[in-house]
Amino acid sequence: MEELEVGDCFNYLDEGKAGRNRMGVPCAEPHRFELYYQFNLDGDEFSNETITNRSHQGCLAEFEDFVGVSFEQSSLDISALFPSEDTWDKGDREVLCSVSLLRSIDGEVPMQIGSARQSKT
Repeated sequence: MEELEVGDCFNYLDEGKAGRNRMGVPCAEPHRFELYYQFNLDGDEFSNETITNRSHQGCLAEFEDFVGVSFEQSSLDISALFPSEDTWDKGDREVLCSVSLLRSIDGEVPMQIGSARQSKT
């Protein structure tokens, strides 16, 4: 499996785990998520609350540049993959930010076709 890069689309997400190797799919095919930003956290101490907050803040800060409208105006949702305590202890500091359609009533993330890049949705 190859590591995902910004602009890649994929179907599986493990919240709170940084698992970097995911099977990408072409954005022209049905998919659930699109990677739109990645960055590294700094610091030596692991705090789940701090890591979660900083990850989501970092993702939110880059959302409008990718989608073309603010998060509040958008019909899209944000998810962040961030280091777990185990991977943090091994030096993992990378956060992956993905965008998806809003979850349905049953909690499933709907499939989408095409890129969210500058979609203004």
